[in-house]
Parts: sequence; structure tokens; C-alpha cells
Amino acid sequence: MIALTAFSVLAALLVTYPLLVLIEVPDSRMVNALFVTAAAAFVVAPAAGYAFISLVFELEAAHSKLNQLSTHDGLTGTFNRGYLDSRLAIESTRATRSNLHFSVLMIDADHFKEINDQHGHSVGDLVLQKIATACAQCLRPYDTFARYGGEEFVALLPSTSLEQACEIAERVRATVSELVIISPSDRAIPVTISIGVAKLLVGETQTESMMRRADQAMYEAKRAGRNQWVCQKS
Repeated sequence: MIALTAFSVLAALLVTYPLLVLIEVPDSRMVNALFVTAAAAFVVAPAAGYAFISLVFELEAAHSKLNQLSTHDGLTGTFNRGYLDSRLAIESTRATRSNLHFSVLMIDADHFKEINDQHGHSVGDLVLQKIATACAQCLRPYDTFARYGGEEFVALLPSTSLEQACEIAERVRATVSELVIISPSDRAIPVTISIGVAKLLVGETQTESMMRRADQAMYEAKRAGRNQWVCQKS
């Protein structure tokens, strides 16, 4: 800011002095005119600089917020479906090219419609937020966790075999089942999830089949009584 002010004062004097000479201002008045010019620049430059810097920070904050909104779910704070799809393509391509394991968890909140009907959508929103936080805490920094839609979430597990993915699924299931959520009427709301586990098969270049297997396994977990995980059938 000091450098900006000094530059502004110098620039103002360099512009003003030739103009005063050109219009033949007397020397007795030139000194006063240059003093006024320098004083004005000294006052205006910091204010203008502060306004400019503030605008830059506001634009940066707006850009950061826009980027956040474009990749994250507004309710749970997890990644959204669009970001998930992009990471799914990247991770599956990497796994295929490098001959690495790649697995996925399809996660669905149990009895979610009943929770909404009995306790209201605000409680339902809270349940989704708590589930998202609990699931994310069980995953590794390089995993991708996203809201897939409604009460469904997906976890992408790169460099993870099917057996390792099942271990992670059990950890996620157990953590969520320990959640304690109290309704506005002071009733404890049991929260559980059903999970389908699937892996990218050798030679498989498209992810649709893997996601479909995970979805089918998740529904098998639902039919088997919920609050459990089911691994894809080979």
C-alpha cells in the first residue's frame, strides 16, 4: 500500500507539472498547485487501493464459493453426482491402464421415507447429514464420497480389492448404526444403512456394469433385512 501511494503521488506530480508549465502558471502558485496535487494523491491512493484489494478478495471468495457449489452437495457437504461421475471415469481408467483394483460402495439410508413421514423433512435432512459425516470419517483421504441422489451415497475406493472394500463397508455400517439422533419430540431415531459392494472386473472398460452390480447388491441387503452389506456375485 505504501509503494502504491508513493507511485500515485509521483505519477500525479509528473502529470500535473507539465500541464502547469503549459498553461503558464506563475511559480508562486505552482508550488501550491503541486502541493495540492500531491496531497490529493496521498489521500485518494490508499482509499482506491483498499477498494481494489477488497474487490479482488471478494471476487476470489465468490469464485471459491461458485467452485464449491459446482462440485458439492448443498445439504450434506459431500461431493455431488456430477463430480462423482468425473472421478468415476478417471479412477476406472487409471485402474484399467495400471491393472489396479477398483471397488465401489453403494450406500442407502434404511427406512428413510418413514423417518421423513414420522418426524418431518428437517429431521430427515439431519439424518442424511449425520450419515454423510459418519461415512466420510471411515474412508481414506484418496477415496471419493458423494451423494448419489436422494438418500443414496457412493464411495469410490481406488486401489482396493473386493475383500478390502467389504472390510470398509462393515466399518461404515457399524459406525452409522451407532449414531444417536433425537427427534424434536425427544424420541431416539434408529439410523442404519444398507450397502452394496462391487469391483471393476478385469477387462471391463465401462463403469455402468460395476455400478449396476453395486446397486443390485445394495437391494439384496435391503431384502435381507437391512443394516448390512452384500458383496457382488462373481
